[in-house]
Order: sequence, then C-alpha cells, then structure tokens
Amino acid sequence: MPSISPTRNDTIQTGNMPRSNASARNGPIGDKRPVRPYSDYDRHRDLPRLLPLWPAEIADTTPEGSRHIIQRLKRALREERRRGIAGDWTYDLRRHAGLSNALKAEMNAMDLPLTSWAAPAFTRHAPAKRS
Repeated sequence: MPSISPTRNDTIQTGNMPRSNASARNGPIGDKRPVRPYSDYDRHRDLPRLLPLWPAEIADTTPEGSRHIIQRLKRALREERRRGIAGDWTYDLRRHAGLSNALKAEMNAMDLPLTSWAAPAFTRHAPAKRS
C-alpha cells in the first residue's frame, strides 16, 4: 500500500509520484480562480460571460424576462452537460459550473423550486378506456 504524506504546495505524495489537488479544485490546470457559489451571483457581471444576451435582456427583471433567461440557461446547461458526457473537447467545466450557479440563482430569485430544473422528457398518459 502506498504511503500518503502531505508535502508543500498542497501536494499529496502517493508512492513516488506526487499528485496535485489544484486541478480537481480549481478546474483546468493553471486556473486558480475559485468557483463562486450562486449567492455571489451578479446578473450583470455573470450572464454576459455565459450566454449571448443583449444588455436589454439582462436588465429585464420582469417575470417574463426572468423566465426567458431561465429557459436560455436550461438549454445552455443541457448542451454543456451533453458535451461533457460525450467527452467533447469544447466542454468547459467552469462554464458548466457557472451555468448551474446562474440557473440556481435565477430560480431562487423567482422563488421557483429547484426541482423544476428540467421538465420530463415525456409524459405517460393513462390508456384511453374503450367502451
């Protein structure tokens, strides 16, 4: 069994091969920016980095405008999740986390339950009764 001993610079020593935890915590190698929780979400700062939206769309805080942004966030999150599952080279973990945080914050702002994230793919109806 390999010995595990902590060393400098937050590196775990496993046998003779050091392994850094930085990439698991901070995203891509070399990216040291922490992922902010959705309580630190700012619509005007974060949405333009995640979605192609006009400034008027971002400034629209009406229920219809918020629903529009939530729908766009859900669609973008589905697409990003699909990229991740497929192993696509364009998948970005930071964008995925940002979309997820933005969606949680927008739904929280509208007082929507988080269980309404994704609509079911299909709805089964009871078979019609034959007479």
